[in-house]
Amino acid sequence: MEKSRGRFEVRTLTTTTSLIDDGYLNWPGVKQLLRLERHTVEKGKVRESVTYGITSLSRERADSAFLLKCGRGRWHIENRCFYVLDTSLGEDASRIRSGRSAHAVSAVRHAAINLARRLGRAVRELCEQHAVKPGLLLKRLCILKR
Repeated sequence: MEKSRGRFEVRTLTTTTSLIDDGYLNWPGVKQLLRLERHTVEKGKVRESVTYGITSLSRERADSAFLLKCGRGRWHIENRCFYVLDTSLGEDASRIRSGRSAHAVSAVRHAAINLARRLGRAVRELCEQHAVKPGLLLKRLCILKR
């Protein structure tokens, strides 16, 4: 049970090995099957959803509580990286799609995020500052010594 960001959510994770033990599912490396039920109340509206998954972690290595924590932990990655790439650097709106250009621009975006974090600054603020003062960026990257 969790109350966060104006919503109340109850998550129930059920795991099983029965389909694997019975030989019904013959997927290499699969140790458990997962069923995650979410019951969410937000602004008086009730939403229910069910998600299914598989894992290569055995019950000895990962019980339901651990797997539920891992599932929630992935949002840390989403919020820390992909959200910043999209909102601050406009990655989803980018029209660069062909050749090696998309990969090169993505590498520059990731470098910008890493530099901002190393300097303890907001990504958007740092990008705006370097757009106005490109020499400062080159100095920070140790490309220029001035």
